[in-house]
Amino acid sequence: HARGQRRVAIEEWRLEVLRREAQVIVRELRTQERLVEEARDHACAAEGRLQKVRQRAVDAAADLEREHDCIRELNAEVLDLRESCYLPARLKRESEFVMKILDQGGCGRLNTRRHLRGVQACARLYDAVSEQAPALLPLASRARAALDAE
Repeated sequence: HARGQRRVAIEEWRLEVLRREAQVIVRELRTQERLVEEARDHACAAEGRLQKVRQRAVDAAADLEREHDCIRELNAEVLDLRESCYLPARLKRESEFVMKILDQGGCGRLNTRRHLRGVQACARLYDAVSEQAPALLPLASRARAALDAE
């Protein structure tokens, strides 16, 4: 009978050891389950942040494309403006050249016309001074004489 009691005591001891091991394993399992759940939550949050970043990248790419289009339009406008500035400058240059040639070929007709207009303007000025400010008439006479001397 003592032998049976020893055997029962040994079996109870083994059972207690196995129970403790099972409790440790259960605690470890619960810890692992908690860690897995936290990892899933972190993964879900990271996936949400990744989707936001991807959407921002798509939006940024669309913004970039719009800016490229705007730059293309502005470059085309600059080109048009340059061409519109170039043509008048070219025409002015060419017309000045033509005027010089005509002036040379016409024995100074252009300069003669300019001088004639200056003489006419001086005569109108002299008449206006004589009517409105007779005191300044000697000064206007000198200016007229200087113009006639040229």
